[in-house]
Amino acid sequence: MFRNNRPRYWVDWYDRWHLLLILVLLLLLCWLGYLSTLPAPQVSLALADPNATLQSDKPLELIGKAPANGVVRVYDGDKSLGETRADANGNFKIALTSIPTGAHPLKATIQVDGARIESPALNVNVSAPVAAIAPTIAPTAPSIPPTATSAPPTATRVPPTATPAPPTATRVPPTATSTLAAGAMQRRGKDNAEMIYIPSGEFTFGDEKSARTIYLDAFWIDKFEVTNAQFQQFVDATKYTTDAEKQGWGFEHNNKWEQVNGISWRAPRGAGSSIADRQKQPVVLVSWNDANAYCAWADKHLPTEAQWEKAARGTDARIFPWGNTWDGARLNFCDTNCQYSWKDASANDGNAENAPGGSYASGASPFGVLDLAGNAWEWSADWFDLDYPKTMPARNPTGPAAGQLKVLRGGAWSIEQFYARTTSRFSEPVDYRERSVGMRCVQ
Repeated sequence: MFRNNRPRYWVDWYDRWHLLLILVLLLLLCWLGYLSTLPAPQVSLALADPNATLQSDKPLELIGKAPANGVVRVYDGDKSLGETRADANGNFKIALTSIPTGAHPLKATIQVDGARIESPALNVNVSAPVAAIAPTIAPTAPSIPPTATSAPPTATRVPPTATPAPPTATRVPPTATSTLAAGAMQRRGKDNAEMIYIPSGEFTFGDEKSARTIYLDAFWIDKFEVTNAQFQQFVDATKYTTDAEKQGWGFEHNNKWEQVNGISWRAPRGAGSSIADRQKQPVVLVSWNDANAYCAWADKHLPTEAQWEKAARGTDARIFPWGNTWDGARLNFCDTNCQYSWKDASANDGNAENAPGGSYASGASPFGVLDLAGNAWEWSADWFDLDYPKTMPARNPTGPAAGQLKVLRGGAWSIEQFYARTTSRFSEPVDYRERSVGMRCVQ
């Protein structure tokens, strides 16, 4: 009786659907409040050695934190300097070369749900190289080259008998190949792949800021990246199961790097996809373990970093396999067809992803090896060490004795111009696999 004497709007307040609506709104507010307390993804950037002298002729080594397995890009203002990937603990390390003299506001960035998150600016001042001064006191000064104070003695950079050349017996390949010309082609190995002959001799390893003279014995290298058809032959013969198939997933970049179930070399686009119409494309989603197993089956092995770089740049220290001038039509990289935000919309290489081997004949190396820039990343035999190029032996280097990451070379359809350089290095764990990682072998 008392309730019915109240105004109508007061009665409606107790209707059940109003109570339910209020409860839903309260829950929503609580959820939004909870989300607002969650820490936002962050990225940091710092000097690897705060006390280091920063000079334009030395690599600038940086470290930082980012989301685990996330891709980190480093910028100098608006200029991209390179990228790396954080490890499972969120730590990353990158060495930048060719940093000009002057002040630089460096930032590390990550992409999260389509948004770019930046680290606080790391302001660094890079000084000009310190000129070498010839010693004037040491009694042996007259016999020491003027640059002896800024570079290791010649004996540590060149094989002891390398003047004028290593003894014939140590540098001429077996009789069967000793008369071959550089760039000669033969079908070799169990996979009957076309291979290119790389003669013995010296070449320049490393970029213009950290170049070393390295001597290599002669070797053969696959003319093309290993294809899906060749890898199928290996699997049919050995019943091999890749890491992606064993664990049921691979890495994929969908605004951020994440594990995607069901993708493998057989199904690079997930369950239901296939490689039936991609037999001539390079096999991808193969780990270092998978690549190493394939090369061993084919009576070959993965190339060392030095072998890969010599095949790519020849003996004239070229920046790209085809020469020293960038040309986006000579390789398959992240151009206007590419799905990623860092694409170069001004270039069109004709492919959105992997192309059949040899599609870019004008991008051949001096020896005639194809697709050493772009198309698919290629595993190296070597463990990764940021400082290894500074300490590597001057004769037939085979990489550090141990490590946690393996070296990748050559870039892929998904990369920026920076990684197409013959001297660029990347690294990942031995079980890493994604849609732009493949391989080639040497013998």
